[in-house]
Amino acid sequence: MNSQSTSSTSRQPPPVGLFLSGREVIARLSALRLLVGHPGMLAILRRAGLTDSLAGLLVNNWEKTFPYAAYQKIIAAVREIYGERGYRALAYRAGKNSFAETFGGLPAVKTAKEQLAQMGDERLRLHLAMQTLAEAMEGTSIQRVEVSLRGLSASLRVDFCFECWDSPLTHEPICYGLVGSARGALAYLLGRDDYLVREVHCTAAGDDFCELEIKPPPEAMRGRGLGQTGFLTLPPDLRAGVDEDTQEQ
Repeated sequence: MNSQSTSSTSRQPPPVGLFLSGREVIARLSALRLLVGHPGMLAILRRAGLTDSLAGLLVNNWEKTFPYAAYQKIIAAVREIYGERGYRALAYRAGKNSFAETFGGLPAVKTAKEQLAQMGDERLRLHLAMQTLAEAMEGTSIQRVEVSLRGLSASLRVDFCFECWDSPLTHEPICYGLVGSARGALAYLLGRDDYLVREVHCTAAGDDFCELEIKPPPEAMRGRGLGQTGFLTLPPDLRAGVDEDTQEQ
């Protein structure tokens, strides 16, 4: 994979039929509800205009039936209610906290978890963990994901990312949920939570694809305790509950 992004002045229009699995959306919304409470979740769905139609869109299986457009309405509603800084924290935590429920039941994830428990080479363990995440993402959405190794680090390239697709162009990466999902995958599959994950390319920022960079300790520990989740630094009032994700377990 060519890991260098070619910045584009205008993004390509989305292909017809952008969908992800209802089970993933259910897991994300369940994790979000735990963070904002039941009244907060109702407010989000009302603002998104989905209170009456959401039940009909959600099917609790792996079939790719939930439209990207509906998920973007939820993202927009969270931003409107909690602001950009609040959205960063909520999207990251929901992405991370929902990984096990979203993907833990997949046979490939179960098999990889068992294999990883027997592996000692950290470079190979990281590669297998990221390959497992990539396969899970592709199997439950129309996203296309590629993994490559760079020494002891890894990169995860995502085409048709549902976190940012069709969002207004920005000056920085915005796939906070994607970063959270990668951190959740590492914690679940490797049993450790000290990797640094940051987004280095994003279609919302004008790039041709989204890309995560995953680095192991000791590089990861440089951001410990600074409220960092990778590519973003949270303000002090939103660091509670996120700093613990960057602490050595």
